[in-house]
Amino acid sequence: MEENNKRQAILKAALDLFAQKGYNSTSIDAIGDADLIILGPGSLYTSVIPNLLVNGIVEAILKSKAKKIYVCNIMTQPGETTDYTVASHVNALFKHAKGNKIVDAVLVNNRLPDNISEGYAKQGSIPVRLDMENIAPIGIEVVSQKLIQENKEGLVRHSSNRVARAIHYWYRKSMKK
Repeated sequence: MEENNKRQAILKAALDLFAQKGYNSTSIDAIGDADLIILGPGSLYTSVIPNLLVNGIVEAILKSKAKKIYVCNIMTQPGETTDYTVASHVNALFKHAKGNKIVDAVLVNNRLPDNISEGYAKQGSIPVRLDMENIAPIGIEVVSQKLIQENKEGLVRHSSNRVARAIHYWYRKSMKK
């Protein structure tokens, strides 16, 4: 329950901030003109979802003819997405998009480093599990690739090159459908 209260406090703070600032028409126009909309990667409740709370953004994304993909986190974030699976991440997006299916696909990592840092386990962070049994009914495509950046420290980070290549490949393939 404490984690849920923390998420709600984060979202309320973000909503209050965005309500004060609002959006400008340039943002809505850019979404409308986009060929591709990418949500993530980033902290689900403090980086990705707050953008959906801005008045008019969800509607603009839904109206857009662009292909839409969500880049799922590789590891859970203690206190924010503890025990979340890929489907949990996607469902949280949809919930905050007023129940709408806001993406066509989700990009997930399918490999971890052999030398994964012990720090993750100490913090209670675990790999986000791909739960196809819960994703399939949602009706979005799953793009599963090695997305991590190799490093000596065993840190789990998205490789910008791998993510870009995976999205590019998915986008080109989806345009042929």
